[in-house]
Amino acid sequence: MRFIDRFCSRFPRFGIPHLMRFIIFGTGLVYIQGFLTEDGTIISWLFFSSHQIMNGQVWRLISFIFVPYQSNPVWFAVSLYVAYMIGTSLERAWGTAKFTLFILFNILILAGAGMIIHFVSPAHAFFTTFFVSGYFIQSFLIFAFITLASDSTFQLYLMIPIRAGLLGLIMGGALIYELFFGQFFPQFSPLNLLPFVLLIPYLIFCGHALFGRSSPSSYQPQTRNKAAINFHRAKKKVEQRQEAQAYKRKCEVCGKTDTDYPDMEFRYCSRCDGYHCYCMDHINNHQHK
Repeated sequence: MRFIDRFCSRFPRFGIPHLMRFIIFGTGLVYIQGFLTEDGTIISWLFFSSHQIMNGQVWRLISFIFVPYQSNPVWFAVSLYVAYMIGTSLERAWGTAKFTLFILFNILILAGAGMIIHFVSPAHAFFTTFFVSGYFIQSFLIFAFITLASDSTFQLYLMIPIRAGLLGLIMGGALIYELFFGQFFPQFSPLNLLPFVLLIPYLIFCGHALFGRSSPSSYQPQTRNKAAINFHRAKKKVEQRQEAQAYKRKCEVCGKTDTDYPDMEFRYCSRCDGYHCYCMDHINNHQHK
């Protein structure tokens, strides 16, 4: 996690801004084409197939995320809306670089696991098409959002209030049921475990939030009070130092000041140790001190 934060801090322009919009837009176009023509021509060129990849169609290592996994138009629209809301929320919280890395890690790890099965068990390689799917990436995208916002309350079916932690347990149970007893295989197969390789990027990006909340030390009020006292003490020192400068706020990543950029908004990060100022480009995309 620290390596990823350092990388994002060093290369803040890495990644694709509004990446989730491109994924949603691409998936929608594929669905509309398949819905109108009913021939599945585009989908047949996009879904994951280890045999076709070995024959040179390497774009399938990534293009499978654009293959729709819902046939019902209503549920398809709902799934796209949920994916868009959660994806954009994570990008705002993490920053473009970190969110792009999360999506990229999920794609490469899931596709890599499918290719490993191709070499280890060629007889089962055909069935990896069902498991190397954007559906599972979206599921773990939701798990990541729920983990980081575990104290939030959601409206299930827009009517039933439910805590994020409980919602994550329900979704996890539904995912396990669908993998082991759902439409993919009538009986258990080791291939049913393939989507769980996505636990690797999930734990890399969200493990600190998942296990940090379960740690007793994270709930000690003395630790929080001491951190608050240090924050206010550091704030006072910074304000005294700024009185002798030509500017009041300066981003510690890019060096922008409120004097040079009067329209730029600057904020202080309460998660850093001390009182550190960042511009809006780096408030959610910097290495915490």
